[in-house]
Amino acid sequence: MTSISQLGLPVVFIGSGAPAAADDVEAIGARRGYWWMWEGAPGGPRWWVCRDPSAGAAEWDEIPRLAAIASAYAPLTHVGTGGAAHPAATTLSAGFMSAADKSKLDGIAPGAQVGTVTSVSLAVPGILTSSGGPVTTSGTLTIGLAAQGAGTVLAGPESGDAAAPSFRALAAGDIPPLSWSKIASGTPTTISGYGITDAQPLDATLTALAGLNATAGLVEQTGTDAFTKRAIGVGAATSIPTRGDGDTRWAALAHAHAATDITSGILADARLSGTYSDVTLRLGGASGRSIYSPTSTGSTATSGRASSLAALYQSSTASTTGAIVFRAPTGAAGIMHLLRVEGSQHSPAQIFSMSVYGYKQTLTSGWSGLRKSVAGTTDVQARFGVTPDGRNCLILGGVASAWSYPSIALSLAVFSFSGVTDAYCEGWTVELVTDLSAYTYVSADITNTVPFGSQPLDATLTALAGLNATAGLVEQTGTDAFTKRAIGVGATTSVPTRADGDARWAALSGPTFTGAVLIQPSASVANISLSPPSGQIARLDFVRGGVNRWQVYMDAATETGGGAGSNWSVARHSDGGAFVAAALSIRRSDGQATFEVTPTVGLNQVWHAGNSPSLAALRDGVTGAGTDPLDVPRATDLGSAAFADAMGLSGIFVGQQNSAYQAVPGDHRRLIVATSGAPVYTLPAAVDVPPGWCLAVKARGTSITVAAAGSDTIDGGSTLSVTTGTARWIVRSGIASYEVI
Repeated sequence: MTSISQLGLPVVFIGSGAPAAADDVEAIGARRGYWWMWEGAPGGPRWWVCRDPSAGAAEWDEIPRLAAIASAYAPLTHVGTGGAAHPAATTLSAGFMSAADKSKLDGIAPGAQVGTVTSVSLAVPGILTSSGGPVTTSGTLTIGLAAQGAGTVLAGPESGDAAAPSFRALAAGDIPPLSWSKIASGTPTTISGYGITDAQPLDATLTALAGLNATAGLVEQTGTDAFTKRAIGVGAATSIPTRGDGDTRWAALAHAHAATDITSGILADARLSGTYSDVTLRLGGASGRSIYSPTSTGSTATSGRASSLAALYQSSTASTTGAIVFRAPTGAAGIMHLLRVEGSQHSPAQIFSMSVYGYKQTLTSGWSGLRKSVAGTTDVQARFGVTPDGRNCLILGGVASAWSYPSIALSLAVFSFSGVTDAYCEGWTVELVTDLSAYTYVSADITNTVPFGSQPLDATLTALAGLNATAGLVEQTGTDAFTKRAIGVGATTSVPTRADGDARWAALSGPTFTGAVLIQPSASVANISLSPPSGQIARLDFVRGGVNRWQVYMDAATETGGGAGSNWSVARHSDGGAFVAAALSIRRSDGQATFEVTPTVGLNQVWHAGNSPSLAALRDGVTGAGTDPLDVPRATDLGSAAFADAMGLSGIFVGQQNSAYQAVPGDHRRLIVATSGAPVYTLPAAVDVPPGWCLAVKARGTSITVAAAGSDTIDGGSTLSVTTGTARWIVRSGIASYEVI
């Protein structure tokens, strides 16, 4: 209800002075002097009333129980034409239908009947599952697939009549025939993958190779279906050394040079970094085979190119007819062509080598400067031209030329002048052409400027031709001057092989020299350097009969600064080669020398704190003996060890030797006395004692025979007789002789 008029009351006056908040204000004729107001919002629907404003101040009062007033009357829209009220319909009386009932009525499907179902469930096959049942009022029934074992598929029966599908393993009959193209992966890669035993086709070459499987090395073919192995290394003269073997086996040159630095002379057994020989390049491709290089640095023009093996034509046909055309990859102008063509054919047997020159100045001009030089057993017609598709070309022969197994190569092409590009050097092709009618700018036959079959006179070639009678390596000794060097070691000028080097020269490690070694540089210092790693000695061994006798060495003492460490020593060894002692050691830090025994200088023993005579002995000497305590001859003459003892010379006497005695180098300056037995004293070999070595003998109570060692002599003889009561000094005078004084 939005206004009083909806109550069905007559409206007499609608005022204009109602409050601003009022939704609707009306005056009721039966209650003059009052105002009615309907307020629909915001506090909810309320009725207000006040007296006529003309009667005084407007005083508004709310009329309570609006709902009671509203329920007493039906809305005007519910009043029928007869005036009777129609409320909402009930189960007992007719009336208007509510909105809720209308919604329910619309939700009933056409033809629906009242049912009596109280519970609904769902039955499914074994391959399915159901859940959510039974439904008694409302709910959802859900269907799913039942769990199955691995590797099964849903399919009908494998064979026989049609039947309901089930889950089962996949059978061979389930897979239709497929071509190999349908198999994306897993295809066999060997014959055995198809169930067939792998086998190698019988082949004599492979059989021979299989026989080498038991040994290691490089395979060398020695003949048809014949192979052998070569060992890698330097174990034998036939072995193949590696670069590392060469570094450790042969001595490097005294000075290292790049290969380009060597312009003349002979390299005997050198290994030069960056130098290669016997290199084979295999070139393929249907569009031409070539190796080209630009103009070298230093040229006055940079547009030149040289191309090797630009194209090759070969035929396995006994008789072929047509012109052989070498075609450039493009048409170009401003290019000078120098083309070298070499070829052969079988029947008649012919070979030829010719150089052809021609210049193409513009695309619309012919060829100029044509010339040709031919060598071999025949001349071949040669012309320049342009192919129907505009490419420069060289034409050999004509459309009627006959060829028998021809093999013809454009072996060298030199291009120069302004039009040359890299693209022009690559992709030269060749073909046999039987129709030249569409070719343009075809030159006349190029004539031979040098009579074919002859060699142009050349001093260098003449000199080389003179060497043809002898074998060896060709050496150029000057301008147009050549000679031959023999291979081997037969002469000092011969060039040795590796095996010759192994047999003639010492290896860098572990060689044995069987003769004298001379180091004699022409200008530099001659030296031998021993450079061991830290903590190791540097040693020279002196050996006799394979056994050490002496060693000169720098010890392994650690260098700590100030000259400490790396001291020098001379060691002596026993007859069995065992180390005995360091006879001499010199300390590097201060030069202090230490001797194993007291050294001698000439015939005199060095005095030191341990052997110098007492001052009393020098002062109180024996009458007639003088004051020189080293006057051994006088002591010998006196024939008394007591004299030497008194003079402080104790130690110079070996003592009495009344039987055979072998003197030793350590007996230098000593006296040997015999009193009986006529003994024989044998001197040491003169070569084993230093110059000036001497020995005194005295025959006091018997005679003495002194014998020289080996072929040595004593005063020219092999023995010396010393009679009773006499004494002799014997002095080494040469490498195999002694003199008596």
